[in-house]
Amino acid sequence: MKNAAHMFLLEINSGGIGFLTRVIVEGAENDDEAGKQAIESQLHSDPDWDSDSSCYELGGEFHYSVKKVLEIDPADLPVLKKYL
Repeated sequence: MKNAAHMFLLEINSGGIGFLTRVIVEGAENDDEAGKQAIESQLHSDPDWDSDSSCYELGGEFHYSVKKVLEIDPADLPVLKKYL
């Protein structure tokens, strides 16, 4: 996977309200590391990881989890980065 690009669909929950966001990660060592990088890009403080693909933050006020992962074709990467 190294140097591959992936788009992650993350779910972020706070106070019973959830929303989805997309994050592009490039060049991670493996899938787990890429997922952690995607989540960490959204954090405000140090997380409490409850698995390789989800964590709590700010004493449980926020919960972040990976919902979907898509490998990105290198030809599509510039367009996705421009518009997402």
